[in-house]
Amino acid sequence: MEWAKNIIMSATDSNFSIEDAQAYIAAAIPSELETDIESYLALISSVSDMSPMIDEISTLLEEILNGDSSVVTITPPMQTLDISNLPSVINVSADFGAGYTPEGSSSTYTGLVLINITDIVMTETGLSANAAITATNVQRDSRLILNGAMTLEISLAASGEDAIIQANLNFSNLQSVDVSMNGRMEISMPFSDSSEQPIILTLTNFETSDMQASGTIIVTPVSTDIYDMELDLTTHEGDVEGTARIDSTTSPQTIISTPVAPITVGEYRVLFNDIVMDQEVCTDTAAGGTIVITGDSETKTITFDNCAYTVK
Repeated sequence: MEWAKNIIMSATDSNFSIEDAQAYIAAAIPSELETDIESYLALISSVSDMSPMIDEISTLLEEILNGDSSVVTITPPMQTLDISNLPSVINVSADFGAGYTPEGSSSTYTGLVLINITDIVMTETGLSANAAITATNVQRDSRLILNGAMTLEISLAASGEDAIIQANLNFSNLQSVDVSMNGRMEISMPFSDSSEQPIILTLTNFETSDMQASGTIIVTPVSTDIYDMELDLTTHEGDVEGTARIDSTTSPQTIISTPVAPITVGEYRVLFNDIVMDQEVCTDTAAGGTIVITGDSETKTITFDNCAYTVK
C-alpha cells in the first residue's frame, strides 16, 4: 500500500518524527480505529517523554541543594539544621537570574524556583511535611525545565517490616521539558526496593498533553526488575482495564507486554507484544514489538522496528 511505503521511506529521513507518521496514518486509514491508533502511539511516545522530564527535575533539585549562596538561599541555613529537631518551616529560593553555571558543570541555568516546606513533623516512626513549589521559566541551556506550580504532601511511616512513603501531588499548569501537567496524583510506595509491597498510584483529573485520566494503577513486584501493572482507569479513550507487565531485566531497555489477556480500552482490546522502550536507541517511539488493537469488526497491528512503525 502506498501509505505504508511512504511511512517506511520517511522513517529514513533525519527529520522524521512520530507526528509525521501520525499524519500519514490519519490521511490514509479510512477506519474506525484511526483516532484510537493515533492516541495509542502518542501514549507510547509519552512514556519516553516522562523519563527526560524526571531526569531534568532531579538534576535541577540537586543543583539547588548543592548551589552556592550567590543563587540559593535556604532559611534557616542548612548547616544550622538539626535532624533531631527540625524547624516547622524551611524556605528555599534558587534565583538563577539571567545565567548561572554550577561549579564543575558546563550547563547554564536561568529562572527562579521557590520552595516553601511547612508542617514538618518528625517522630520515632516517621516524618511528614507539606511543600509548595513555584517555578518561573527555569531553563537549562535555553531549554525549559520547569515552569508553573505544584504542591506536595508527603509522609514516611513504618508499617510492619516496611516503611511506606505516601505522597499527594497537585499540579497547576506545571511544564517540564515537553510535558505539561494538571490535576492530582497520589502515590503509596515502599521505601525499600526489595519490598514485596505494591506501588499504588491514584489519579484524579490528571492531564498531560497526551492523556486525561482518573483511577488507579497498582504496580506489584513479580520478581527482580519485573512488575505487573494493573490498570483501572477512566481516560479520554474510555475505561481502561487490564494488566501490563513491565520487564526491566535488560536495562536500559524496558519491555512492555500483556501476559494474561488484552487490556480493554473502551470498546477495543489492546495486546502489547514485547514493546521495547529504549531511550538510548529510540527517543520518540518504541524500538521493537507490536501492538494489536481489535474492535468489533476489525483488527489493526502496529509494528515497531528500527525506530519507525507500520500499521496494517
